[in-house]
Amino acid sequence: MRQCPGLQRRTAMRPMLILMFMLIATPALATDGVLEINQTCAENTGCFVGDGALFPVTIGAAGSYRLTSNLAVDENTSAIIVDADHVTVDLNGFAILGPAVCSGTPTICSSTGSGRGVRMDFGQPWAVNTTVLNGTIQGMGDRGIQLGNHALVRGVRVSNGQDGINANSGSSFIDNIASWNGRIGIVGAGFEGCVIKGNAANENGLDGIIGAADCVISGNTASGNAQRGISVNTDATLVGNTVNDNAGIGIEIRGGALRGNTVIDNGSFGLDGEPEVGYGENVFEGNNGGNANAQVTGGGIEIGTNLCGTNTTCP
Repeated sequence: MRQCPGLQRRTAMRPMLILMFMLIATPALATDGVLEINQTCAENTGCFVGDGALFPVTIGAAGSYRLTSNLAVDENTSAIIVDADHVTVDLNGFAILGPAVCSGTPTICSSTGSGRGVRMDFGQPWAVNTTVLNGTIQGMGDRGIQLGNHALVRGVRVSNGQDGINANSGSSFIDNIASWNGRIGIVGAGFEGCVIKGNAANENGLDGIIGAADCVISGNTASGNAQRGISVNTDATLVGNTVNDNAGIGIEIRGGALRGNTVIDNGSFGLDGEPEVGYGENVFEGNNGGNANAQVTGGGIEIGTNLCGTNTTCP
């Protein structure tokens, strides 16, 4: 039986229409199962199920997500909101960009606002176990990264209108550069400890690094900040940090131990520690107006030899 030409054409077009519908309706999914985020889907269609058009991109399900382009937002708009536990956001070498520019000494930023690069949803409970990796977040009106408990931020360069990286209890900050932010470079908040390792937190408008109780802070550089280099709460451990040329105190610690830190040429004391702080094998030199002045204040117990100015006894 012969079919009419029009029917043949309509029949031939059906697979093409089905394929086009699938391409439009299906989120961008890489071959390894990672969902993709880019400027085009963020502005026009939403990047995956549960995410609407326009910024912010909202992640509402556990899994892995990857940037495939830079993202650009204004100073009052966040780029990515995480509203699910166990989410990994791989910036994949790309950048999240806003209009804020930070410069000068002390650092002052233009175009401050409420936008953040990657942040948790502010409703309760906060998302936990969020990971952000491998890229740049620059020019946000507010914080570059703001996450909940047990987060991991690794290999990210941040320079923003307010804080660089802020995450709550039990979080880890590893091998990041948090410099030229309007306020604090890195904040390990909360009450359950943090790991801050191998970061550079330089030339920020307030402090370089702040850690809560039970934090381990090692191998970082905190230099040229407008106030303190490193400030931590009780039961902290500081090992092998370089803290130089900050306008205020080099290291402030309310309880814990310091070993093998180099603290030089800070505007105030090299170390301000409570009486129960133990410290050894540190170098405190040129702080508080020079070696003729006290390098250490607040008490503390020497648990090893330190260099304090030109003496091996502190303060």
